[in-house]
Amino acid sequence: MIDVVVIGAGSAGAHAALALAQGGRQVVLLDKRARGSTGARWVNMVPRWMFAEARLAPPGPGEVVHSHAGTFFMIAPRGDRSVRAQSEGRFCHVDMRRLIERLLTDASDAGVDLRQGQVSGVVEERGRVAGVVVERGAQREVLRARLVIDASGLGGAARSRALAGAPSRAGGAWAAPAPEDRCLAAQFQVAVRDPGPLLEMLERHGARPGDDLAFTSTHGGYSTLTFSTTREMDQVGVLAGSIPAMGVIGGAQMLEQVRAEHRWLGEPLFGGRGAIPVRMPYARLAIPGLALIGDAACQVYASHGSGVGIGLVAGRALADAVARADDPGELRALEAYQRTFHRRHGGLLAASDAFRRYSQRLTPEHTTELVASGLIDPKMFVRVMEQRPNRPTPRELLRIARGVSRSPQVAARFAPMAARSLLIDRFGAWLAGERLRGALDWLVGPTPAGPPG
Repeated sequence: MIDVVVIGAGSAGAHAALALAQGGRQVVLLDKRARGSTGARWVNMVPRWMFAEARLAPPGPGEVVHSHAGTFFMIAPRGDRSVRAQSEGRFCHVDMRRLIERLLTDASDAGVDLRQGQVSGVVEERGRVAGVVVERGAQREVLRARLVIDASGLGGAARSRALAGAPSRAGGAWAAPAPEDRCLAAQFQVAVRDPGPLLEMLERHGARPGDDLAFTSTHGGYSTLTFSTTREMDQVGVLAGSIPAMGVIGGAQMLEQVRAEHRWLGEPLFGGRGAIPVRMPYARLAIPGLALIGDAACQVYASHGSGVGIGLVAGRALADAVARADDPGELRALEAYQRTFHRRHGGLLAASDAFRRYSQRLTPEHTTELVASGLIDPKMFVRVMEQRPNRPTPRELLRIARGVSRSPQVAARFAPMAARSLLIDRFGAWLAGERLRGALDWLVGPTPAGPPG
């Protein structure tokens, strides 16, 4: 019997394993892939405050593709309108391969046992999870542990198996995200064959090298095609994401189209693709002996499908919650993790889900009207990018009021959602769990299950 088994050696799982080992726990970190290929393999823009909250050293020079100090442009489908956010160094574009390797090295140095293997079953004893069954080729092994942490991503290697025979144990709250709640995204760093056309594209939108251009609603209301540039203009990050259940192609196919259209793009340097849950986190984050973090818990800022930073934060919250417990898998300690996470972040993530549901209903024409209206204040936009609560100041409300007077029809669609999102954010800490999910469904409506009309 060991203290903890962590499934998934991505950023969330590796950080949780490191934090637990530093606290004196005996930890096994397990992944079906070999070291050097675990977790995200692309570049992710992560707010700096999340590293501080996770008590993790911020990315160093080798891990940062570029420290974003430029402007982030959200561009309407027709390309003639945009909202601009000055990042002022609040974010950094992180090479996830190198961040994960740093976490794995630190975890190994702290005593974490790194192993390769695939979870094929869950051990349950006396009404609690007590370990996992691991397969490596023809070999089969049972790892018994006081606590199993599922950080394996959207599929939930332990989550799905623990409830296979008893779905009521988590109140039915661990159902896999529906297709309309899954974003298929792809991101690659691509060599720039000819910087001239890229510079022309930047200048056409009033941007400069080092800025990001995010073209919205290119493939459905909830979709983006983003070009992240560097000052050197030798490479560009290309991010594409959409929800194919809405009748559109996914991120990987979008990238293929982009490379065919923009001949100045050279060969991909590195990157990857994956499915991201863009619904609010599960109300229940643990049962006796098992806790969820990261995508396995649907801990994602749904407005733009970002989960890296909040996964790091969740791993730290879990390690802190079980730090003083004799048994790290006891329900009391795990409920402390669940309670702390929902109180600090539940309202914010539910509000981001509200905006995601709203944007998923938008047509390209509606998106263009919204961007042109002035209803999205630049400072509010920065807070969305930074994954902070969006609570407008009086000055911002005055600017929004001007937008209402200019575009009353657009405001009639946007303002109710914005007000309801603010309510969800404000009162989410007190409505944690299924009550919060019910409030979100009642105030905003369910996720649309087809193309916008």
